Amino acid sequence: MHRVVPAHHPSHRHHRGWQRPRTLTVWASNNADGSKDSYRLSTHWLRAGLVKVVLHNVGTFPHQAQLLKLHKGVTAASYLASLKATGGATALVLADATGGANTVDPGNHQVTWVNLKAGNYVVVCFQDGGDHGAPHFVDGMYAALTVVGHGNYARPRGRVQGTIAAYTHEATSSTPLVMGFHMPKVIDGDGLYKFENTAATDTHELAFLKLAPGMTAKDVVAFFNPGWVGPPPFTGDFGGAGALAPGARSWLRMNMAPGQYVAVCFIPDDMPPHMPHVAMGMAQQFTVT
Repeated sequence: MHRVVPAHHPSHRHHRGWQRPRTLTVWASNNADGSKDSYRLSTHWLRAGLVKVVLHNVGTFPHQAQLLKLHKGVTAASYLASLKATGGATALVLADATGGANTVDPGNHQVTWVNLKAGNYVVVCFQDGGDHGAPHFVDGMYAALTVVGHGNYARPRGRVQGTIAAYTHEATSSTPLVMGFHMPKVIDGDGLYKFENTAATDTHELAFLKLAPGMTAKDVVAFFNPGWVGPPPFTGDFGGAGALAPGARSWLRMNMAPGQYVAVCFIPDDMPPHMPHVAMGMAQQFTVT
């Protein structure tokens, strides 16, 4: 005899997704030569609402955990095939950027929070490197994720110490296109901060690089343009928040030692020649205390 389960019964809530977790832990790893990259996820199912994303880089190359919500009718397999066929150029054509944890060096971690709606997602690493220089998703750093249920907008607990806002000022007849970040000049290296994308049409991310001694944000912009001579003006990847669609927001816990850093965005521009936004001037220097 079929047993009718009341709406308030715990097993009913589980069926509807109420018992799904709201924390996604991602362990990113690779083999010695970088020819194989992989994720291990704490879960492939999440409850809609505020989700905590924890990235642990247990590999030997820099890695990220970018979340993207697939458009209706797009499967995780077809999206990966499209990424591989275009070298990642269709990343924002078939999915929307929904945050995540940005690139950290081996042995480091990054914690972020983002509000997710029900749907099908993927976790992707777009970093280049390894034995043939291809993006890491080509070598296996790619995973599917499903978000179920309903969740109201929320923010993480704790005092938010400031806001970092990515922006795009569109070109007019008298002014050029300008991209950048509004952010505190001084950042608490252990603080909680909000990241929001205030651009009307552009997707932006928040990535942190530590400046080499004597280098500035202008040097970082120059490095990503033709003509740079010498070593890189930065020394490593120190996390940040994954890319967000226009109007979206997330939060991140800083995990940075004192020093001089620069915030940058590597998202390719949607207009030819599709330069990364950092090469177009999207770099902001700041101090970590």
